[in-house]
Amino acid sequence: MLSWVGTDSVKNTTAAQVSAPVVVLSTGVALCLFLLFVRADITGFTWNALLSPVADWPRAFVGAYYDFLFVGITTLVFLLLLRLARRHTRLQRSLCWSYLIIAFLSLVLSLVNIKFVKMVGRQFNYQWLYYADFLRSKDAQFAICSLFTWNVAAIGLLAAGGMYVVSCLMCCGFNFVLRKYLSGRGLAVCFLVPSLLYFPYAAWSLKKGQWNHLKLENSMVSLVGSMVTRSLPPLFTMKTSVGSADFQVMSERPAAKMSFAPRVGPKVRNVLIYVLESVPAEYVEAYGGTYPVTPELNKYRQQAMLFKNIYAHAPATTKSMVSMLCAIYPWVSYQSLTAEHPTAKISSLTSELKARGYRTGFFSSSDNRFQGANKFLQARQFDVVEDFRSRQCDRARFVDPSGNRFFLNGMDDECAADSLIGWVGEKTDKPFMVMMWTMMTHYPYFLPGPETDYGVKDEYFNRYLNALHHGDYCFGKIMHALEERRLAESTLVVVVGDHGEAFGRHEQLTHASKIYEENLHVPLLLINPQLFKGEEASVLGGVMDITPTVMDLLQLPSAGDWQGRSLFSQDRSPRVYFFAPWSEHWFGYREGGRKYLFNATANRYEVYDLQQDPQETTNLAEQSPEVIEMIPQYLAAWVQYQNALIRRIIPPDD
Repeated sequence: MLSWVGTDSVKNTTAAQVSAPVVVLSTGVALCLFLLFVRADITGFTWNALLSPVADWPRAFVGAYYDFLFVGITTLVFLLLLRLARRHTRLQRSLCWSYLIIAFLSLVLSLVNIKFVKMVGRQFNYQWLYYADFLRSKDAQFAICSLFTWNVAAIGLLAAGGMYVVSCLMCCGFNFVLRKYLSGRGLAVCFLVPSLLYFPYAAWSLKKGQWNHLKLENSMVSLVGSMVTRSLPPLFTMKTSVGSADFQVMSERPAAKMSFAPRVGPKVRNVLIYVLESVPAEYVEAYGGTYPVTPELNKYRQQAMLFKNIYAHAPATTKSMVSMLCAIYPWVSYQSLTAEHPTAKISSLTSELKARGYRTGFFSSSDNRFQGANKFLQARQFDVVEDFRSRQCDRARFVDPSGNRFFLNGMDDECAADSLIGWVGEKTDKPFMVMMWTMMTHYPYFLPGPETDYGVKDEYFNRYLNALHHGDYCFGKIMHALEERRLAESTLVVVVGDHGEAFGRHEQLTHASKIYEENLHVPLLLINPQLFKGEEASVLGGVMDITPTVMDLLQLPSAGDWQGRSLFSQDRSPRVYFFAPWSEHWFGYREGGRKYLFNATANRYEVYDLQQDPQETTNLAEQSPEVIEMIPQYLAAWVQYQNALIRRIIPPDD
């Protein structure tokens, strides 16, 4: 068994003793070896390919550049500290243990990032930790934990144990070489020469080749660096020649007349908003979805107006919640208004209707405490705010295909639907405004019972489609209840997705990392048998336009502090804006049939013709140099106006 000696000399050590510098050096080499295999997996090299005779090992080594750089610098720092502490054995031991802890944490964090990088395209960072509400809620905890299986845990343990064994073997080898053949300086030269050759070559190869550097970042550096430096892109401060007409609040722009003329029939009094969690337009059959998962929505298509071009302004639930209820663009930040400033002074659909005698309710299948949504909702003057915690329901657990049970902070969407139906049916002369938010289509997707096979290869996507089918069933149950109570003709029903969900396109899974169509393009249907007869509208808009549209249909004025505009208004902005700040800094807008994106992290522009290329496969940016000059101008004007607006509505004591 090896033992450490507290000296920087190995001349007098025995075969069973190793010096502290040898321990650090051996652990560093072992860590490099294991990080090489982890990084190869992240960047697309399979284990079989790596072990094959024709494996592209030079490319694999280049991909590990940032890992090797991290290990090299860290090792040199600790070797220097050990040199300075050569006369203090206890301090040397403490430094050795510190290095070992850093090494094992680095390995574990890299292993954790294997699946995370494949999902969102980059290493786990502080912004993602914030997005997950610092794992304070059970749904966030289990969503993260669902990334890891027993196989992943076993691989982690084997890797940690393997690194320990390899480092011990390295210790023996280095100790033997130092005692028999080389001095410490000679061993240093053996590492220095290859390093002087490798690092310049790898840096040159990374600069020359087509590499996604966010996949190559060292996991430890990425996480710690995101906590220390949170600099904002130049869009937040640069001068811009573009005005604020696109996104001014109503009180700042010329008065617009209400535009919708209701059909003959009873006046619409009630409002029901049904929010489909993580559902983009492309999976809904009425939008061309190819899977038979929305039959109930299909039944009401001839009583609805379908809006083809509606966007979430950020691929996140609480961002869309603010926009839907308060008719404003969200705070352009990785932070959430619901978490940081839930009592922000802004009018909402509920506050406006509450002042006109409405009773109001919010019913969620999940946990409203996520990112402070419960406090935000309470400040919006809802009479009832209900989530899974205040509801008794037998259908409260979800089962995945393997039979493992997830005890999330949530329950079957049908439970929330039943609660909403009961609340709507209460005897009262007051009109109502009620909102329901589903949750079973949120990652990792949950089933109410046996799983239907929709013929897709991805087990998560198949589970998602089952969850969407169940959410559609719950919607149908609510609609049947309205018909039975003779409320269908007097109720405006709004069906909308809060954001999208990705299943591999553009190198991403789930929803929050980018701003492509699968992240942001959402369904919006307005349903009422007296008002609509199967119309389709191509007007361009966002989820912040829902509240002004509802007020328009109720023949009521919009609030002066709203940015959104009725989708029936002739006075509309030609552009809709969106962003995503948790992975890279993405900003963009759509104008007409084109979509303009700016990745501020990579300083890259993308332009897509959505009519010819709806899945955004061909970037036209190089063909439009004159357009590229205007993209940051429009985005800077929006970003700066929006954050100034948010600062104005934040209460002084916040």
